[in-house]
Amino acid sequence: MITYTVEVYSDGTEKWFKNSKLHRENGPAIVYPYGPEEYYHFGKLHRENGPAIIYPDGTEAYFQNGKRLSKEEVMNPKHTISIDGKTIEISHESFIALKETLK
Repeated sequence: MITYTVEVYSDGTEKWFKNSKLHRENGPAIVYPYGPEEYYHFGKLHRENGPAIIYPDGTEAYFQNGKRLSKEEVMNPKHTISIDGKTIEISHESFIALKETLK
């Protein structure tokens, strides 16, 4: 079980913390009542499978480990692997399928 500290401010803003760092599994760590939602992972803007910031007008910003990335980099990551001295780049889907075959 994950234990969080949640601060709720008078304006309705919610901030979720784990070990004193902004963090929340399966949801935004900061929720503003009429503003953006922000996803954090141990104190850094981060989201694996979507935007780390979602603005009320639908604008999105993508981050992983605090680094701003393009939507393409987050949603369609590439993986580099080496086989027999050759380095190739494969899609994320192919990488996951390859990992499954190696289990």
